[in-house]
Amino acid sequence: MIPTTSKWVRVDLLHPQMVSRLEHFFDDGRIKDCVKVVSACRSLADQQRLYAKYLNGTGNLAANPERVLPGGWKGSWHMQQDDGYCHAVDFRIVNSQSECVEHSVMDWPGVVKAIQAFRIAVGLWPIRRGSHGNVVMFVQQRLADLGFPSGRIDGKFGWRTKSAAKKFQKTRGLTSDGVIGQRSFDAMFT
Repeated sequence: MIPTTSKWVRVDLLHPQMVSRLEHFFDDGRIKDCVKVVSACRSLADQQRLYAKYLNGTGNLAANPERVLPGGWKGSWHMQQDDGYCHAVDFRIVNSQSECVEHSVMDWPGVVKAIQAFRIAVGLWPIRRGSHGNVVMFVQQRLADLGFPSGRIDGKFGWRTKSAAKKFQKTRGLTSDGVIGQRSFDAMFT
């Protein structure tokens, strides 16, 4: 069960994979009873109604349901998409008591495991202009941390990320092609 801040927060339109991930998230003792979903899904009709209220000056800021977002998303990140599901939620900390705060310890083995998984991924599928996803976001953040910012860290490998990658590669004596494979990835940690 996914805990929400009110009965009006819709989780019934969430993609099944998102539901599974959220259930695992909320099973974690550090999260359970400390965090709830404050905003989740809206149907197209709900988004249209909210946007009309906004345009009439009788509602809060709401996204135009007709706009197209990067990656082909429509309307709001919380709006039901063409596949019939929504794919985003917002969280709220609902309990800041010591039993929630004291659990916030860095999971270093988990961090190492994630970095290793990203290393394997770029070894199998080097990232380059046009790539997108969590690996790209991680590389963008790492490049920025090393002094090679690529603008907004958004998980989209565009011209700015390619330029930052090429500058980084050049300083490390690597082939300066803007493609991040295992050699370039490893160089980010040496």
